[in-house]
Amino acid sequence: MKQSIACTLSLPDRITLKNQSEVTRESYLGSLAKQWSRLGLLGIHEGSVISVEDSTLDEAQPPQRRDWIRDEPLCEVIVYFRTIEVARSFRKVVTEELGLLDSDILIEAEPEKDWNEAWRAGFCGLEVPGFGWILPSWVEKTDLHQGRVLRIDPGSGFGTGTHETTQLCLQLLVERSNRIQGASILDLGSGSGILSLAAVALGAREVTGVEIDPLAIDNARANEALN
Repeated sequence: MKQSIACTLSLPDRITLKNQSEVTRESYLGSLAKQWSRLGLLGIHEGSVISVEDSTLDEAQPPQRRDWIRDEPLCEVIVYFRTIEVARSFRKVVTEELGLLDSDILIEAEPEKDWNEAWRAGFCGLEVPGFGWILPSWVEKTDLHQGRVLRIDPGSGFGTGTHETTQLCLQLLVERSNRIQGASILDLGSGSGILSLAAVALGAREVTGVEIDPLAIDNARANEALN
């Protein structure tokens, strides 16, 4: 099984370096990312979510405890590397730079997670009142899914249907469906393509989606193929 090496340490919001200069935590983490990315840095995680209940996913409200904490006076930082050798080098450099002890930076191996699979396990689709169902490709349609079904796989493009603004737009499309049928629709900032595809499902003659993010465009094209 593949694994990554995690270096865990606590950093204050303002950091005094060995040369007595002072930098913010954000600035320091940015410099670490630049310095170590070519040496096998996989990523940096700042802050922590206390529990699932404390966080919100794609909702129109902030989580009670953020996964990324800028203003906390002291917060946990986890830096991930490919190898134990690089992680040890990192600990040596940082302890000297910040005047820490080796025991202040915990090094441990963690099995790599398939985050896509983990996300899939938690996203089984949802019903949008007035529109129908938004289902990912891996959820089979059953008798529960009555009415219209739109297939949307989450990706880099915004719009899985869980956000209230997306649901309101879908409901508005249904309310205006008599004007959409046979019409030409322009979707600015199309993201995952969910609203464009919904317009097609409601009878639009032609839909043009405009998006500048190439990853979102790929996601929208994949969702178009699903429908």
